[in-house]
Amino acid sequence: MPKFALVSPVALALGLALTGAAAAQNMIGTQDVTDADWSAVQEHCDQLVADEVTAGMEETDADDNDSGHPVITGNVDFDAITLEDCRAAGLVS
Repeated sequence: MPKFALVSPVALALGLALTGAAAAQNMIGTQDVTDADWSAVQEHCDQLVADEVTAGMEETDADDNDSGHPVITGNVDFDAITLEDCRAAGLVS
């Protein structure tokens, strides 16, 4: 029986160590975002906030109407990421 008492904690520690890579994935909305794409998602969220502020203004300059959204990188669908998703992920307040 003592060998089973040793195997259980070792198996638990090994299982926790192997889940580290999967836990490193960042979630926003329903999407997994890699660390490499996270900065582009942050830029997208910042732009969504700026768009919300601009939409609240009465007058806008036609030249300032560039979307400014980052180019799609990796497997991130920026059209599916909403301002609410950004807030839930803690990227904007």
